[in-house]
Amino acid sequence: MQRFLLIVSLSVFFEYKVCAQVISINPDTTYIETFTNIFEVGFASIYNNSSDTLNLRWYRISESVFPSWVYSICDINTCHGSEVDSADFIIPPYDSGYIELMIDPNMDYGSGIIKVLIYDPVDAININALAIFNIHVADNTAVKNLLFTDFINFYPNPSFDFIAVKNISIYKPSRINIYNSSAQLLLCFKSEFQSIDIRNLSSGKYYIELIFDENKKSVFSFIK
Repeated sequence: MQRFLLIVSLSVFFEYKVCAQVISINPDTTYIETFTNIFEVGFASIYNNSSDTLNLRWYRISESVFPSWVYSICDINTCHGSEVDSADFIIPPYDSGYIELMIDPNMDYGSGIIKVLIYDPVDAININALAIFNIHVADNTAVKNLLFTDFINFYPNPSFDFIAVKNISIYKPSRINIYNSSAQLLLCFKSEFQSIDIRNLSSGKYYIELIFDENKKSVFSFIK
């Protein structure tokens, strides 16, 4: 009788182990809406729901974008230009990583889609998930730009220590993000400030993303 119960218990555990979703993505479909002169980042989290360290790989399985669009796919290690189809990364047990799409429409408007498969090269059948990036770029000349680009200014540019912000107290974005040229998020803070301290940043090009109410965004670049 005890042996029978043990066999039943092991069978139930094995069934749970096989049926459990080892990795998941949230959101699995990311919508990116931007303008022809706005740099934008789409973000999706990847969760390891198991007790094992996962050696994963992302692979761009399809793309339908304009040739003029410049984009990079980023994982927890680094960002890769469109010439790179795949890369490996690791997620510890019950931890998370991410997959990002950084896109510069380069003054061209329209819609596109990029699909990225995340999988375990050793067990691709049972351990896999799909991230879909739907992209829509609006024409700035045909649509009124409500992103306050003409009203908020950052100066001096280039700068080596502090960047002053003009009219930030009037339009009051809810959040400010600073990315490097590889679309990695470096700083994130609210808008109660008059200047940005960049003394700890290394030399290079950076992007300041302002997020307003109703999901309106505006992105500026600066050089240190």
